[in-house]
Amino acid sequence: MKKNLLIAAFALCAMSMNAQDIKITPSLDDNGEPVFKFSAANDYYVTYLGDETKAEYAKVVPDNQYTYMGVDDASGRHLYVWDNTFSFSDPVGTNSFGLPGEYMSLKVGTVGWSGLGYNIEKGKGLDMSKVSDAYTLHFAVKSTSTETFTFTFIDKNKGKEAKIVLGKTKNGDGVEPLADFTRDGEWYNVDIPLSYLYDQFGFSFKGVTDYSDVNSLAILAGGVAGTEVSYDAVMYYGPHATSGISSTTAQTKAANAKTYNLAGQQVSKDYKGIVIENGKKFIR
Repeated sequence: MKKNLLIAAFALCAMSMNAQDIKITPSLDDNGEPVFKFSAANDYYVTYLGDETKAEYAKVVPDNQYTYMGVDDASGRHLYVWDNTFSFSDPVGTNSFGLPGEYMSLKVGTVGWSGLGYNIEKGKGLDMSKVSDAYTLHFAVKSTSTETFTFTFIDKNKGKEAKIVLGKTKNGDGVEPLADFTRDGEWYNVDIPLSYLYDQFGFSFKGVTDYSDVNSLAILAGGVAGTEVSYDAVMYYGPHATSGISSTTAQTKAANAKTYNLAGQQVSKDYKGIVIENGKKFIR
């Protein structure tokens, strides 16, 4: 049976962050259906997604709303693992969407630390300027280990790092955890608004039209040999940016604006909670 919602906020003096902005939820519902739903209302910038999941995604989201920023050696995007720090295991069971296999599974080696990075070569950049603070960072994670894990995202705007530390203790760099997930070998989704990452880390893609010469994602899992952690569906997603509305008055736009929740699903004007209209986030 899937676990209930778990958002672990830590009452530590050094921690000023508001953990309620970090949502950690089971990836599958009680019927085994994926909680995260792709939507044509969103654009997606994807670092990792299994091929079978991509095929399902393509049935819903047009190609022009999908930007792949993951491994493609011919395009100057690589996955580097520091020598002997991680090995890759064959996926067992289903991924975070309930599909067979198709996820990344890591095991820590014997050198006393671990690390990998998704690197984009200099001069091979991507245009990330549409990724605004109305977007959300999403990834899925599972493990049975109690080690602290760090998922680090770098914006290349001002070189700001958003270190998403999951666990109950500081990571190897002395960074306090933001939250944790249940270590029961089941998949959990992590969803964090980019507005939160900007508030806490200064993380932003504003004006970034050449996202290159950077590790877009780095993963650390401590130095205990044999520690296993799996991840899936690493992406930024947010409201699809449409064109041709510059001549519309603000009043007309407000009247005709569609309302979406943080999952990118269109909701009614009476919806209560955090909503997105015209690329801006509101609380109702």
